[in-house]
Amino acid sequence: MILTHAQYKYLALRVNTKNMKKLLIVFFALCSYQVIAQNNIKIEVKFNRINSLMRFIDIITASHSEVYNIGKLFQQSKYNDPKSRQYIEDYKSLRLNHSFEYEGYPENRHNGGNTKNLLLIASSNATDMNDLRIRCLGLFPQKDQKKLFEILQYFTPIYDSLIWKPYEKDLLNQQQLLSNFIQKQNIETRFRQIATFYHSEWQSDLPFYIYLNPVPGKHSTTNAAPLGNIIMADICLETQDHAVLLSIVLHEMCHLLYSEQSTEMQTNFENFFLSNKSDFKIHSYNWINEAFASAIGNGWIYKQFTGKLDTAEWYNNFYINSYSKKIYPIVSNYLESNKSIDNYLVENCISIFSQTFPDATIEYNNLLTFFSLVTDTTPGLIYNKLFQYFEPRSMNASTPIELSTIKEMKESFNTQFMIVTKDHDKNYKLLAKEINGIQKTETSKDFIQSWTDDNGMAYIYINCVKPENLEKAFKVLSEKKKIDPKNKLIFY
Repeated sequence: MILTHAQYKYLALRVNTKNMKKLLIVFFALCSYQVIAQNNIKIEVKFNRINSLMRFIDIITASHSEVYNIGKLFQQSKYNDPKSRQYIEDYKSLRLNHSFEYEGYPENRHNGGNTKNLLLIASSNATDMNDLRIRCLGLFPQKDQKKLFEILQYFTPIYDSLIWKPYEKDLLNQQQLLSNFIQKQNIETRFRQIATFYHSEWQSDLPFYIYLNPVPGKHSTTNAAPLGNIIMADICLETQDHAVLLSIVLHEMCHLLYSEQSTEMQTNFENFFLSNKSDFKIHSYNWINEAFASAIGNGWIYKQFTGKLDTAEWYNNFYINSYSKKIYPIVSNYLESNKSIDNYLVENCISIFSQTFPDATIEYNNLLTFFSLVTDTTPGLIYNKLFQYFEPRSMNASTPIELSTIKEMKESFNTQFMIVTKDHDKNYKLLAKEINGIQKTETSKDFIQSWTDDNGMAYIYINCVKPENLEKAFKVLSEKKKIDPKNKLIFY
């Protein structure tokens, strides 16, 4: 069982610019089936044509959309024509992720939301396109909203032809099967154990809604994502393994409980990590949210449903899959004992992480997953190029390069990432003055400097004379794989 997530969930993108405050960047339409678990914890299995249309568009506009059955179906259809491809590019160019933070929480927990997720939540409740348009008023500038709905209107008949009309009955059948499966499981007790583990609470009168997105076939890359009390989940329409899907849903519920921890609990939990003396404390902390959710949902819950532990991959990411399987025994023990997260658990998780990933402090695949960036170019362009070689999940970006933005970068405990594409000599001198460890070199050449300091902090400095060469720099880092302590300067 392999879990992946929709791309809109992956990246916590914050941008800080000179002129911008910091941001943490009828039946056919709607059907639901209600399951009431013990003690009134309610789960409703639903589907919504408008919501599924949104998912369809996210898939066909994604990089490597061919890995999804829906992406393949569209690419091989008569609808994959120049007009559709232009609308796909138009959708990609829309800025839908306007983000915000909740004040008073640890900054690195990224407590907040974004307008794209609010759009998806609105789509799950929309009865038709006009209803969605009204629900979205104020989320986006009118020009962007007008273009968004032009795109949605264009792809609606295409989606209906390829997915909705041919497979609506299959989706209704899967909805009923999953609802029946949920009724047979002791969800309430398991959920309470998980909530105790996270030292978190969930209002018993607030239902969980599982919104199913239909995927033709028996096997495909699928995604799931939590949005408030909503779980959006792809479902292969020929699957009979509902234990897998429900364990993924519980995985997502883990994320909701993690985010619903009190301010005090979140602060204490972060301090458990930060007060540890290990060089691996930050890295283990960065991955712990997904590791806990995978160990619980894909590991412990799946075993409760089937009586056996899943021996396949739990998550389509090396760090998450390996980390979650290694911490599973101790997490399982805490769950069975109704114990909550504490410092002893954190110490064990850090130790397990350091033993499992001894090179994590110098591996680019890890270092370029969570980082703080200062640059003189558009952070979004950097992310798009970087995503071709790495899997960035949290990027705190500041621009332009000046004392205040360098300070912003230095305040982060993640990888310090610097990218210079203009005013090379001036920016080099400023960075060298403020950042220890930068070597003297020729700024008229493309180079990469990467190193770690005595505290285990990693630094990556890319000097790109021609902006079009930036992708080449990321390719070099991908090929090198690790920081070389004996050769921290690379010309490319």
